[in-house]
Amino acid sequence: MKVGCQNKTAKSLWPFLLRHGVRNICSSAPAGPRGYWEVDTLRKLRADADAAGISVDALMHGGLYQCVEIGDVRRRAIERVQGAIRTAGEAGFGCMLYAIPISTVPFSTGSVRGRGGVLCRKWSLEQVRAEPEKIRKNILSTDEMWERLTYLLERIVPVAAEYKVRLACHPQDPPAPPELGRGTSAALGTVEGVKRFLAICENPCHGLCFCQGTFSEMLEKPGETIYDVIRYFGRRKKIFNVHFRNIRGGRNEFAETFPDEGDVDMSRALQVYQEVGYDGMLMPDHVPSHPDDPQALQGFAFCYGYINGLIQALKTTV
Repeated sequence: MKVGCQNKTAKSLWPFLLRHGVRNICSSAPAGPRGYWEVDTLRKLRADADAAGISVDALMHGGLYQCVEIGDVRRRAIERVQGAIRTAGEAGFGCMLYAIPISTVPFSTGSVRGRGGVLCRKWSLEQVRAEPEKIRKNILSTDEMWERLTYLLERIVPVAAEYKVRLACHPQDPPAPPELGRGTSAALGTVEGVKRFLAICENPCHGLCFCQGTFSEMLEKPGETIYDVIRYFGRRKKIFNVHFRNIRGGRNEFAETFPDEGDVDMSRALQVYQEVGYDGMLMPDHVPSHPDDPQALQGFAFCYGYINGLIQALKTTV
């Protein structure tokens, strides 16, 4: 395992990453005239990164919003994703991260103060219910969403298998409760829903960007149960990348924290990743922010050091 980064990966920040022990990243590149990456663009990204001492271990495609539309919009969107997969494979990249974030509820219901005055994202079902105008309407029903997810997977997973590109899907953040759960809020907002998603087009190339923070948000008591969730997906080799994030609270009411102060024992979680044979990146995705640090570089630097420390401590106990 190694510390990695998905955010803050612009070339101008590569020296910052190296200073903090980060040599493996998930990055992206501009789309070409066909609406997806060009092989030469990706090869240049790899060459530049190699020259700087950085390894691009995965590519970030982004949100597949239009892939669950209908008609020509969906057809063209899926063709672009298929093209991106082929290009990634031809350029020698073996993993692509994506999400399908179509949710009824807001990403955040505000923030809470953390240590040193940092701002931490929070989410509260009670607050969402108190502000019904923020709940999105006219979103696909759960059954409709499952039909469209199946349609999408049947068209991209075979391409990924052919070009040997692992597709790592990020689950729905935040997960919505059943009464608000339409769209991907419901389909990919529970552990059982993610299991069902992976059972569609079962293939070694069809797996997860395992956001530990998001999976913790799905659980009533993540400090007690997240470890078995890691085991379930890890033993089946469905964890392709890890967003190594902690929270305080659980389903319906949580706040993000620094990794050392949430409800999940991150050292224990790391031991479980090792137990299931995971050997990829552990990446901070969201970190507490502060007005004095508008790019959240301090927060990310802390997380990089924390993760590196956990990895080194784990090695000494083997």
